[in-house]
Amino acid sequence: MANLVLNKIYFKLLTPIIPIYVSAEIFPGAKKKTADFFADFAPADLVEGNAELFYSFAAHEHAQACSLNLLNNRYFFKPYVTRQLRSYFEDQGLMTLDDFVNGLQLWRTAGAKNNFTVYDKISLRQVTLDNVSRLEMLISYDGQSLVSQQPLSTLHTQASYAKYIAGGAIHKLDKQNPPAAEDVYPVLGYELRKALNMPSEHDPTRNTYKEYYEKISEFYTTYLQGKQVGENLQFFDSGFKQLKEQEIWKTKFVSNKLRFGNDGEDNSIYSGLKRYGPYSAPDSENLRFIFVYKPAHAAAAKKLHLTLTQGLQDGAFAPGLKDYVKVNYRMGDPHRIVLDSNDPVNELEAKIADYPFSADLRYFVIYLTDHNRFESEDENEEEYYKVKYLLLNRGILSQFIWHKNILANNFRFHLPNIQVAILAKLGGIPWKLDTFSDDKLIIGFGVKKINNEEFLGNSLFFKEDGTFHKFESFQHGNIQTIGDALKHNIESVLQQDDLKISKLVIHYYKTLNDEEGRAIEKTLKFFNLDIPFVVLTINDSKSKDYVFFDTQYSNIMPVSGTIIELKWKSEYLLSNNMRHDELQSYRIWQYPFPLKIKVNKPENVLHDIFDVKQLIDQVYSFSRIYWKSIGQASLPVTISYSKIVADLAAHFPDHELPQNPVAHTNLWFL
Repeated sequence: MANLVLNKIYFKLLTPIIPIYVSAEIFPGAKKKTADFFADFAPADLVEGNAELFYSFAAHEHAQACSLNLLNNRYFFKPYVTRQLRSYFEDQGLMTLDDFVNGLQLWRTAGAKNNFTVYDKISLRQVTLDNVSRLEMLISYDGQSLVSQQPLSTLHTQASYAKYIAGGAIHKLDKQNPPAAEDVYPVLGYELRKALNMPSEHDPTRNTYKEYYEKISEFYTTYLQGKQVGENLQFFDSGFKQLKEQEIWKTKFVSNKLRFGNDGEDNSIYSGLKRYGPYSAPDSENLRFIFVYKPAHAAAAKKLHLTLTQGLQDGAFAPGLKDYVKVNYRMGDPHRIVLDSNDPVNELEAKIADYPFSADLRYFVIYLTDHNRFESEDENEEEYYKVKYLLLNRGILSQFIWHKNILANNFRFHLPNIQVAILAKLGGIPWKLDTFSDDKLIIGFGVKKINNEEFLGNSLFFKEDGTFHKFESFQHGNIQTIGDALKHNIESVLQQDDLKISKLVIHYYKTLNDEEGRAIEKTLKFFNLDIPFVVLTINDSKSKDYVFFDTQYSNIMPVSGTIIELKWKSEYLLSNNMRHDELQSYRIWQYPFPLKIKVNKPENVLHDIFDVKQLIDQVYSFSRIYWKSIGQASLPVTISYSKIVADLAAHFPDHELPQNPVAHTNLWFL
């Protein structure tokens, strides 16, 4: 039986009457606020004679002492509590850093690696003031940071950094007034790691979910549980918030069920494909494959060719391309392009131009690359994007495979992902959702930010079984772009006479504001569509502020499909992972954090038009049709697909997709 808890803890004030120090002049440590905030407790002449006043909770000779009742002046509640926490933890030897919402991040030494000190980062954030006798605080784990044990002046690098330690405190860099390099011990970010040749420590099988729980639990019991903090805070000893049965929902069982070939149904993608085959296989009689690789990758190319032809013979057998996903595997003539030069992009462009393509055949390139998500050899990340665009611009589909994966002992785990992606790119359907409603138009938007520019990729799914329609990539994620994107995609869908739309569901990467809502309504009116719409904000980085746990399960992660309500009818957490049953026996190797979902409804839509539970079921279902992998995806494809497209388009010339049918109607990006 599951025992679910949320990472909230409880505290109270010993007294709500506190001293506050106010002045018309700025003084050290003071914050500024308009004078009307002080009307209830500061002297009248001070309030009436100044537009703004400065205040602090620490005494100062130039500030006037006042008595403040926090129950009557709740604005000051959070900054006061934050100051109490800061003083307490700095006395305990921890470094503190303010966040943007009156929260506090605490840096605690956790060891050392080579010439770097490792810090655990714990955040505390006040949540609500609804019940002043039992106040809520969120406790979260923000991961670890490495800090150089040598000053910046000795690192011999111009790489940028955002935070540093000086004088025993953590600071944010002021680029206008940077400190002297000999006084700075920088926190390692991406640029510094790269400059110092720090290897990636990413381990996709590491249980960061359990680590998160253990870190906040140990911190809570050490510093907060049952303790008086500072002069005026008393923390309860009751532990994390216990979730009651009525606070816990479950997605429908059918949300997990998938449809395969031969009318087969299964919850497991791997076994479903193996038993029933893909839901729909493309015509591949006229398909030919071309291998592209460098001389150093010849052994990997040979192994991959034999594997796709005959299946993987090493260790446990894995079927080849034809047997697993029903795609014919035949080679082009010539069957390979070997890149010998130090300029592989231009060399490939020349060799592709000279290749004897037949107008009667379709071609698919398999490119062995030195680049993957977490490791890149010889600074060749841009090679990936340039080759991808070169092939796509010619209407040629491609699959990039890291050469090290092919020769690795665990290649049989990568092989099904490669085969499924090839099938989907060719227009096949590996599996579908077991749902048949066709009255909803579902649109997803994702974003990728590079060099302070936003690139908004949008994907359109017009049936609840996940049938793919079309996408575009748009530079600059502003309101006009959203309206234009909606207009373009709705127009193309309306041209299909057999599609009757009664509701519009939009999956978006951020909370919808009023202007964006009006842009959507304007677009619907343009097409005379008098239909209700709802926008679901789906956090594409997954929730690490609000997290819930199953303390009865050794790996802590709740069963997939578990939903809890954070705010009434508006904000939810959805556990979306590989744990489909409390008693399941098969291995789990991924531990994603829950999705945070916000429901944004315009004022003219009544709450009962859309069933919130059904909307979250839909989000969950759309995460099950991620055709880039047979593993469980945590994000719905409405967000993840469009995010991938936006990332790629951001690296393409003029940040645009090529103008050909393959680039706009095929899943070439998987």
